[in-house]
Amino acid sequence: MSSPWQPEHAVDAALVTRLVQAAFGALAPLPPPVHAGHGWDVDVWRLGELAFRFPRRALGVGAVINELRCLPVIAPRVPLPVPRPLHVGRPAPALGFDAPFWGHAWLPGAPLLRAGLDDAALEAIAAPLARHLRALHAIAPAALRAAGGGDDPRGDVAVVAARGRAWLDRTDLAAADRARAAEVLAAIPPLDAPPAVIHGDCHAGNLLVAPAGADAARTASLTAVIDWGDAGVGDPAVVLAIAWSLPPAARAAFLAAYGPVSAPTLARARVGALSRHGAALLAQALATDDAAGAAFARRTIAHAIAG
Repeated sequence: MSSPWQPEHAVDAALVTRLVQAAFGALAPLPPPVHAGHGWDVDVWRLGELAFRFPRRALGVGAVINELRCLPVIAPRVPLPVPRPLHVGRPAPALGFDAPFWGHAWLPGAPLLRAGLDDAALEAIAAPLARHLRALHAIAPAALRAAGGGDDPRGDVAVVAARGRAWLDRTDLAAADRARAAEVLAAIPPLDAPPAVIHGDCHAGNLLVAPAGADAARTASLTAVIDWGDAGVGDPAVVLAIAWSLPPAARAAFLAAYGPVSAPTLARARVGALSRHGAALLAQALATDDAAGAAFARRTIAHAIAG
């Protein structure tokens, strides 16, 4: 298995400056670009109060195009802030970048993956997150398809489970935990939920939180949901998998706020959480010496195994 978090081409500050200046000269002067983070497919650079998203591998080109199609449909219909395309840059081969890119207003907050929230703080953000996802899943799939959005390419939980088993082999889990995880990944109930508009990659790295009050680790609020490159129409279990990254009390608060979910859908969400939010993120964290990411992934795996 390759390492999809490794970029196929680098995007540095000098290239970002050239691209933004060439495409959006009217925005000048802008502060120097600061690297604000990246996922597997896209690099994010901040320029003052704007953020620009640049593909970092071939799959990222499709992700960027998909965001430009889907986010104008999604953004007005969900309660939490999401990126709204403001500035769209075309491929610029002459400048050394043969892919589209786009900019949006900077969204404050730190990834939940690294926020160090305790169980009480996670319980506090569970209901707002659930209400956001309930609103997302209430969007008519036809509206997204009319804008050019398609089916979520990673929505087949059987495929997700197979990949999860491969990711487990790249972790340092104890043999007993790996065996229990494999049992969860092998138990995939049939799909019983109608297709819904879904995020596609709703894990803790794509949820932004801001501290509030004197005890930031215990009190926080969700500020945005980012990285919509895999948005599409698919199995809502793909998104509900985030519930298994939460401890039991927070997961209960999440499900109470979201509303009824069938047992098969919950089981499918558990498989997705163990594979994509647990094993895959743990493998990446171990390969990149990311202690915070590894700790969060281990907790997700423990929650999913425990059931």
